[in-house]
Amino acid sequence: MSYYAIFTPFSGHSTKESQKKEADKPTASQPQILDFSPPWHNSFVRSRKMMKSNLHILHPVMQTVLNIGYLTFSPVVLVDLTGCRASGPVDCKSLQNKMAVECKRTEDRIMNTWFPKVIHLLTSYETLKGVKEEKLDSFYDCASTLISNQLKSLLQSSIEELVNHFDPSNGQRLPLFRMALTFDDEKMEIYPTLQDLEAAILEIVNAISNTLQVRLCPIAI
Repeated sequence: MSYYAIFTPFSGHSTKESQKKEADKPTASQPQILDFSPPWHNSFVRSRKMMKSNLHILHPVMQTVLNIGYLTFSPVVLVDLTGCRASGPVDCKSLQNKMAVECKRTEDRIMNTWFPKVIHLLTSYETLKGVKEEKLDSFYDCASTLISNQLKSLLQSSIEELVNHFDPSNGQRLPLFRMALTFDDEKMEIYPTLQDLEAAILEIVNAISNTLQVRLCPIAI
């Protein structure tokens, strides 16, 4: 009977490499994570260009429009009842008509001063030269939204100022209404009634709310 022995060459280096490969293999508890993300700089530059092209609120003219609106509207109150109490009792209907006229006068002043400045800014060559033609609609939509928000803030602050004049805790600001006590057919009544007073105040609120509404249409160029 013959015996054959097969000998393979032994190499310590090969054994170490195989052990290293075995150690480098990911185990079930340690999954291998592959990072396929592109360099952050390219992504940043691409996003910046996209924002500059589409996020029109970042356009310098929007900041200018915002500043002009702030300077114009900050000191404005559409109806001012500050001197109402000092002038003595007033008829509620007369007060309602007076406040409606005051709203109209303030509206005309705003439309003759602030509005032309804004329109000139938004339509000037210096403003539009950096806006692509296909982006004009979205550019003006952005401007219209900005202006509408400013005007909405003006109306809101004016209504809040009106409401503050009727705060019972501040008696020095409460308007004085002319009232009459009538006695007819053995029935005593107060004129105007509380419902009449409430209706007059609500009409003043409506006058404030309707200010600058119809004439805002040209802003959406």
